[in-house]
Amino acid sequence: MWPEVEEYRFDCFIHPNATIGKNVKIGPGTVIYGCVTIKDNVIIGANTTIGGSGFCFDREKSPPEREEFKGSVYIGTNVEIGNNCNIDRGRIQTTIWDGAKIDSLCHIAHDCVIGDDAIIAGGTILGGHAQVGDKARVGLNCTLRNRSVVEYGVIIGMHTPVIRRATKKKTLMA
Repeated sequence: MWPEVEEYRFDCFIHPNATIGKNVKIGPGTVIYGCVTIKDNVIIGANTTIGGSGFCFDREKSPPEREEFKGSVYIGTNVEIGNNCNIDRGRIQTTIWDGAKIDSLCHIAHDCVIGDDAIIAGGTILGGHAQVGDKARVGLNCTLRNRSVVEYGVIIGMHTPVIRRATKKKTLMA
């Protein structure tokens, strides 16, 4: 995989206010903003952006004005994040708990929570405030609508949209 962060700083942008733990491996082209905390033993693939602003506009104004996101991103221990992912900072906090695995080409919007040991397959999109419970599995190219919830241990099959709540110990397929 990728060398430890100290060996790859020349082709990444890591803000000096970011907190990076021990044994963190970061792929080339990655951008990590100052609002980010990354704990120990994390792997981040190439060309991933962590901590950029969320996507929300005041639609009452013309033209619509972008709303500010002053929150943070927290990434726990033993997390793996694939190539070309985007993880937005929250208004409060976007959180990826210990042992979570996120495949390449995923978008994690502002204020999402991904539980311990959750697995998210490639191409998945989580809208703002979406939650993926501990040990849940989300298949290829799924979309979780903003504020939707996938509870503990639920399996979501590929291409399945989650509109509201996927309840405990079920498997959902589109």
